[in-house]
Amino acid sequence: MLSNGVIGNMQTFDVQGRTLDHVQVEWFDAEKQIIKLTSTGGCELGVRQPHGARIQDGDVLYADDAMVIAAHIKPCVLLRVRLTDVEQAARVGYELGNRHLPVVVANGVLEVPYDEPTAQYLEKRGFTAERVEGIFHGSAIAHHHHHHEK
Repeated sequence: MLSNGVIGNMQTFDVQGRTLDHVQVEWFDAEKQIIKLTSTGGCELGVRQPHGARIQDGDVLYADDAMVIAAHIKPCVLLRVRLTDVEQAARVGYELGNRHLPVVVANGVLEVPYDEPTAQYLEKRGFTAERVEGIFHGSAIAHHHHHHEK
């Protein structure tokens, strides 16, 4: 089956008695233009998204008369830093930005996908990073836009 991207979200989508199936999507695949997925029910689904689109948890990727396929963004281990002030936020953003890591900052909290070198790096620079399980809502490829070779 083929999908041209998101056609709705389960919060508002009317399944109308159709079979509901799901695909698991890794956070770093959520914004790829072309993704090949297999649903929990065994359906092969090829997704071709518009450039810049991003699959969110609960997005409906396919629907026909018999079936609806929705996406679940797979949880992953995150490093969460509670930001105490603007100066700290700027410092940690600068440190991680220099390493070209995807970060999300919302409500005084910075999140970055977990890896041991990043955990050690943050600790060495005086940041307290908590390991948590969650859904990363950041972008894996947005920070690559300035690497153009001539």
